[in-house]
Amino acid sequence: MQRSRFGVRLSAAVATVLLLATGAACSKQEPLPTLPTVGASPSTSAAGTPGSTPGAGGSPTAAGPSSAAPGPSATTGSTLPPPATTAVPAPTPGSTAETVPAKPEVTKKAVKLDKPSEAGGGVVVRITDVKAIRAKAQLPGEVAGPAVALTVQVKNGSSRAVDLGSVVVTLLDSDDAPGIEMSAKPADPLSGTLKPGKTTTGVYVFTVGQQRRNPISVNVTLAGAAPVLLFTGNVT
Repeated sequence: MQRSRFGVRLSAAVATVLLLATGAACSKQEPLPTLPTVGASPSTSAAGTPGSTPGAGGSPTAAGPSSAAPGPSATTGSTLPPPATTAVPAPTPGSTAETVPAKPEVTKKAVKLDKPSEAGGGVVVRITDVKAIRAKAQLPGEVAGPAVALTVQVKNGSSRAVDLGSVVVTLLDSDDAPGIEMSAKPADPLSGTLKPGKTTTGVYVFTVGQQRRNPISVNVTLAGAAPVLLFTGNVT
């Protein structure tokens, strides 16, 4: 009986010694490396800065230029295309001394408001009616007030059609101030094409003060190189 108890005690003592020896061996093992904090810069992690070499005592030592990673401009496994060989001609410089001659504008001799004026090639223009009215404002920027309505007649005595879409009519009052063209009725400007042998009319409305109507000057230009036709007279 005593031998059995002695054996049990001996086994327990041996087990205790083995456990103590195992714990001492584990305590001598090298500690695990500390993991970097989530979101931390690589330069602050325990592993050191990328591209650095651990020095004595475990502190990182900066690596030389040969250990730096290639920059974004480095190309791996590819070749650049050859440069272009096509010559690009140099631009021709201009000259500030160069002038383009302007075509002089021809104005026909002034005629009275009720007289015809020859535009050339058999085309005749005349103002057949002049009325003093009060114009209404229709478009933005227009101002209602005293005005003059002119009826302009064009007679095509030529052998070619006349483009009326480019007709320009302007008015100057007795102070040489321009009248403002209005778009409300009875305004009905010339438009379309006038065939040979045909006659048509258009109405133009300009704001003109009652004290500045004697005289007025009306300019009519058909198109292109056509001369400016001048009509003058008093509005009664």
